[in-house]
Amino acid sequence: MELGNIKLNTNDKKLIKFLARFRLMLAVDAVYFYKTSYYQKRLQELKNANYITRFHKSYIKLSRTCLRYLAENNIEYYSQCK
Repeated sequence: MELGNIKLNTNDKKLIKFLARFRLMLAVDAVYFYKTSYYQKRLQELKNANYITRFHKSYIKLSRTCLRYLAENNIEYYSQCK
């Protein structure tokens, strides 16, 4: 799968870096990054562009495609424990 062609704003980048560090968060907590109810629409756009995936409906995490994107751009992320 490829990443979609959307332009990431600063709030998107902060969210992706947060998820790269902590791996999982409640979707409703994304309001802290966007400060408005706009976050619901933006999360759907990020999901459609393959940056994030839903986990048990109420959680979000980075997609595997996004993890490759982070590795290519030398952005540090914490991999899963084995």
